[in-house]
Amino acid sequence: MLMPAQKKMLSQLKLLPLLFLFVWVGGCHRLGNDLSPQILECGDDAPANAVKILDPNGKELSGDQLTAFAIHSAQEIQRMPVSSRGCVSAENAEKAPLAVSTRQEELPWAAFIKGDVPDATIRLQNKTTLQPMFRCPDFSSGVVASPLVSDPSIIVPHSISVAGHELIQSLSPADMTLPTDLRNGPVTLEISYTDLFNEQLQVRPMTCSLVLDRMPPEVTMSLATSDSGEVQRVSPFENTTLRIDDSNPEEILYCVHPKDDSSRCQDRAQFIRGGPETSFRAPGEGFWCVIAQGRDKAGNVSDSKRVCALSYQKEKIDAIRNLLARSRLTTKIDPLAAAILVMRAQKIYDTLPTAEEREGLEAAIVQAYWLVTPQLSETQWMAFEKGERLSDLHVNLAERQWLALVGTGRLSRLVLGNEKGQILDQLPKAETYHTMVARNHADGRTTWVVATENNFSIVDVRDGRIKIGPTRSWPHDEMTLIDGPSKPATSSRT
Repeated sequence: MLMPAQKKMLSQLKLLPLLFLFVWVGGCHRLGNDLSPQILECGDDAPANAVKILDPNGKELSGDQLTAFAIHSAQEIQRMPVSSRGCVSAENAEKAPLAVSTRQEELPWAAFIKGDVPDATIRLQNKTTLQPMFRCPDFSSGVVASPLVSDPSIIVPHSISVAGHELIQSLSPADMTLPTDLRNGPVTLEISYTDLFNEQLQVRPMTCSLVLDRMPPEVTMSLATSDSGEVQRVSPFENTTLRIDDSNPEEILYCVHPKDDSSRCQDRAQFIRGGPETSFRAPGEGFWCVIAQGRDKAGNVSDSKRVCALSYQKEKIDAIRNLLARSRLTTKIDPLAAAILVMRAQKIYDTLPTAEEREGLEAAIVQAYWLVTPQLSETQWMAFEKGERLSDLHVNLAERQWLALVGTGRLSRLVLGNEKGQILDQLPKAETYHTMVARNHADGRTTWVVATENNFSIVDVRDGRIKIGPTRSWPHDEMTLIDGPSKPATSSRT
């Protein structure tokens, strides 16, 4: 039989395991509260600001399966520790990017960590999507952009050389200048780079072949150029061809502008882009210039070339000469028809835009008027009274009508007729008009001023009838006060 004291001690001993369990559980709870989420996720050997590396499916990888390198410079590559639960520090990833990959060849996964990492986990991807790619330009003018296409920081160049010359390369490759003693022609760059997704940081070779071309192209034109500055004549809307004289032509930029105003071509946006051989249509009239510049495939740019030309109105000029020749042949036979031919020639003459095109023609037209007017003043065919003199004749080609000032001595009269010589209307002799001047208005209307020594009247022709306005005193400034502002038209006067 146990004594009461012994029973009490035995009951206390039975409570000891429960007390121990309570203390152990409470201690573990306090320990769990003291651990950071990073330690729970990455293990107690994880560095500060660590990110967890997962496989492409989001599953954990152990530290033994991973390798990581921090790239401080092309010459300084630091192996980084990976925690037992597959975490690596990304604290300095902005300054020193990280290259992380799996050690096993059967797990070809990798990641490149650069800059601020917003997430606490990084998923690897297939190495083949991150393998460095190389871009070799087909042509170069002496400067080669980095041949590394992928993010340059994931590839650390070991060396880049050409023809025994080593080219300087940095962690973020800039353009490389080829040695000046290299001749134009095929060139091969010898490239070796460090494979950061390989645990041994193996150095791998690569070549880049291109054509070196330092010669700038030259632009040639179908327009003839002259050292004396002589302007070539071309037909309106004639095709003009531009070509690049170069073994590796690329494109032509050109801009066409009026000769006396090149402002539009000061804006490069106004230049038209064409191929190695391109053409454009010349303007329809006037003096113009074209500015052209060529570029070859190596990027060399030619000097700007500017050539000017005149869209010469040869067809109009030939038509004028033909009408004047026909007028000379017709003068004796049919003076009115001859006069109409001269008027038609003058109408075409008035459309010529440049003095170079009008040169010599004005004198020919005046001479034709001189020859035909006396014939009209002497003929009786127009039903003029014998002895009357034709002072002025104006022909309206659109209406196929003519208006004449006829008369000698003290009185004159106006006669309106058609191309067949028929009299449509006439005003009786009332004034001693000695001249008649046509006035062409901006709206296309034509009026005439018939004048004596001291007075003048405005004449209009409408619906085959002559309408004459009131007589006015002759102003001192006759060109500005007669019937408002307008420009005088040429008349045939003897």
